[in-house]
Amino acid sequence: MTPYWACFRAALQVALAYRAAALAGIATQFFWGLLRIAVFSAFYAASTMRQPLELAQVIDYIWLGQAFLALLPTRADPVVTAAVRDGTIAYELARPVDLHGYWFARAISLKLGPALLRAPPLITCALLLMPESIALRGPASGAAFAIFGLSMLLALLVGACLTVLVDVFTLRALDGEGAAILVFAGAWVLSGMVPVPLLPPGISTVVEWLPFAALADLPFRAYVGQIGTDAALLVLLRQLGWVVVLWLTSRMLLAVTLRRVVVQGG
Repeated sequence: MTPYWACFRAALQVALAYRAAALAGIATQFFWGLLRIAVFSAFYAASTMRQPLELAQVIDYIWLGQAFLALLPTRADPVVTAAVRDGTIAYELARPVDLHGYWFARAISLKLGPALLRAPPLITCALLLMPESIALRGPASGAAFAIFGLSMLLALLVGACLTVLVDVFTLRALDGEGAAILVFAGAWVLSGMVPVPLLPPGISTVVEWLPFAALADLPFRAYVGQIGTDAALLVLLRQLGWVVVLWLTSRMLLAVTLRRVVVQGG
């Protein structure tokens, strides 16, 4: 475990070094949070139907989405992409470590670092926001907060697994932009950036079982109290199941890819 822990720490230190980018990201995400709240407030004011989520819950949901946006798999690991393009991936293949584990350790740190920089200040600002009607409220209960914490940890692992899967496709195709765009589009639309419970009933039921919902929707609904303690175990097992499935899929796909590697550049 020592080399993977060292890789994780090194990549995390690099991610934490970009403080100016984090400040810019906080300002941008705060603005978009306010804009999205205005859109959904107008939607609720015009709607005469009873919605699965109250407006206050949607506002909490939005702020959490903005705070933890960095956890979404938005792209492949830039170091892996550059190594595949210039041929230096050959050096990584020669290292006496498991390549999949190495990439997974990097993927976790590259998501955790920006989230650690952006989430605390953004959540603090959202909690203190005036008027209170558009501010982030505290968790529905202590149990809800505990479920939320465990679910967010699993969400981090799901996001890392999806990033590694994109990395593997990058190695196979020598260009992972297509896979990255597909994964990011799915993550943005289906993870909860648009609250999943507000989707049409048939669609929302399907989306809840996709891996993207494990990135944001499930932990956020636990926070606002829509997922109670009676359903928490199923939700956590669903997320853990996707971690296992995505981990095994990317690992087997990488093993098949490494049987015939084409190194370009260099």
